[in-house]
Amino acid sequence: MKITLEHSEAAFDLTAAQRIISQIKEKKDSVIGLSTGRTTGNMHRKVVQLHQEEPFDVSQTTFFGVDEVVGVPRQYAGACYTMLRNELADGLGVDEEHLLMLPTQSNDYAVSCRNFQAAIQARGGIDLLILGLGENGHLGFNQPGTPFESTAWVTKMDAQLESRIRRETGLPEQHPLGGVTLGLADIMQARRILLVAKGSNKAAIVKKMLQEPVTTDVPASILQRHPNCEVLLDAEAASLIQDTKGRQSVPGADRPSYLAPFLSMVFLFLVIGFLTTVNSQLQGPLQSAFLDRVGNLRNTLATMVTFSWFLAYPVCGGLGSRWIDRYGYKGTLLRGLGVMIAGLALFFLSSAYTVAYPQSVLILSGGSIPLGYFILLTGSFVLGGAVTVLQVVINPYLMACHVNGTQPIQRLAIGGSANSVGTTIAPYFVSGIIFGGVSLDQVQVSQLRLPFLAITLLIILVVSVLHRLSLPDIAGTRAADAPLERSVWSFRHLTLGVVAIFFYVGCEVCVGANINLYARSDLGLSTSTITLMATLYWGLMLVGRLCGSSLRSISPRTQLTFTTLMALLMLVLALAFNEPWLLVAVGLFHSIMWGAIFTLATTGLGRYTSAASGVFMIGVVGGAVLPLLQGVVADSLGAWRWSWLIVLFGELVMLSYALAGSRVREKDIAP
Repeated sequence: MKITLEHSEAAFDLTAAQRIISQIKEKKDSVIGLSTGRTTGNMHRKVVQLHQEEPFDVSQTTFFGVDEVVGVPRQYAGACYTMLRNELADGLGVDEEHLLMLPTQSNDYAVSCRNFQAAIQARGGIDLLILGLGENGHLGFNQPGTPFESTAWVTKMDAQLESRIRRETGLPEQHPLGGVTLGLADIMQARRILLVAKGSNKAAIVKKMLQEPVTTDVPASILQRHPNCEVLLDAEAASLIQDTKGRQSVPGADRPSYLAPFLSMVFLFLVIGFLTTVNSQLQGPLQSAFLDRVGNLRNTLATMVTFSWFLAYPVCGGLGSRWIDRYGYKGTLLRGLGVMIAGLALFFLSSAYTVAYPQSVLILSGGSIPLGYFILLTGSFVLGGAVTVLQVVINPYLMACHVNGTQPIQRLAIGGSANSVGTTIAPYFVSGIIFGGVSLDQVQVSQLRLPFLAITLLIILVVSVLHRLSLPDIAGTRAADAPLERSVWSFRHLTLGVVAIFFYVGCEVCVGANINLYARSDLGLSTSTITLMATLYWGLMLVGRLCGSSLRSISPRTQLTFTTLMALLMLVLALAFNEPWLLVAVGLFHSIMWGAIFTLATTGLGRYTSAASGVFMIGVVGGAVLPLLQGVVADSLGAWRWSWLIVLFGELVMLSYALAGSRVREKDIAP
């Protein structure tokens, strides 16, 4: 049995399509069996695309369907006949004579099955058979327990599939439904078989099919006995395959190693987390250093620093994806870091200007604001833009950058763990190094200059190292790999994912950035306690991400559902008891939400991935909007306590995305 591994969705679909095309070119009167489903649908559309680009003769080729739904009209959208017509046959110009299908309705299915088998044999038998793999190991409608000697027959239908068909067609319960399929003995008579499987949900059954004894409990295991069977897998589906010593043994050992680029992205994630939290932790000190004479606008203006940072995400997200298409991943990284240096330089300039020109102020609502504050806001926006561009690169790169023994959501969790290391040490960097441990109400603007200069020099060093490092592009993840036929916004699960990430980032930043203002203004806690709260919040995110990086067997949807429910519980208790330490606990459950949402939102997007990553960054503006809105509400109410209802609402939105909005429609799988 030959096992082939592909590393991107585009490459997977192309390889499968090329198997069909090469069979047709080698033998024009080939008989090719096809299966329907999400995995094979993209492959069919790819065959049509390649035929349009470089036509080949299919006039003598016979195609047939492996199975069919029984008891529905032939024109029903979920009927295998209709799906194969729409996905492949119409695009290739295949007439009815050369498209053989089992019947959806018949007075005698046994006779219809025999006629179907006879028609295939009359044309020379099956040259190539394409099979999908069910999560329970079924082939066609041959469910676990089907005898290996079975031939074409009528079977019972899976309860979940039957429920969906009745819902879509309006057929009553008393109307019989079922499936008719080639039997396992028919399948084994094919001269050549290609079985295709992708996704982490197929990993367990792939392992059973390939590495456990042949059994009717796993119908696909019979393929171990076929003399000419190829299994085409993606990295996720192959992730549980092991050698005789229990080590992971993913086929395709000659594939390129992405460990070094992966570690580079992980380090950059640490830098991003560190700078993001340094920026948000400056809110409290800035109230003293810049905003001690602005009257009742202190909370609003302090949160403007975070607002200006996250405002850059929707502005610069599209820029990042365009740079990837034009300059590649490495070129975009270097340009993003160059922008970061400019933002840090503005931070340094804001403090230097305020120290040099202390009387340069703007009079507003009876208060005065140093002009250096507005330079700081500009620097925050520029720095946020740089981080946006870097994240547009890092997120899809981590997903596509295969490392043995990992899945995409695990790699995002590892990157998130590094991000959390940065966010965890940042509060102590602000209070202990930038401000030397002094009380927040004693902070001076002059204390900002040297730390900002040191961070700028560090980023310059990072640029010089990355410039010398080899960072290859990942095939099939950029719009430059092929033209995009539709708007990236037309993918519903991505669009709703942007909404979910808007509230996720907003909720994360509300707790991480505003808990210090809440603890200081409402509860009068000490500087050391406030610093500990912020550190523990980001530290719990680190713990959660470290745990999340090992959750290879739990789906992103399940992870997101559980964590949002637990975050909701903590928030309700925090509101009920006015207890900030319960808000700190939310960090543990916020930890893996980013990776789960990003994975769910970009599922099935193929070459749309880099564009989707740029669009995804638009949602990060929630980190600007929700904390600012919370600051306005706190100023209006005169206290922070009930402003946390904003975060509670955001958690409910993310829960709804996990349960419903993240489900991928058939038409939202990119060809």
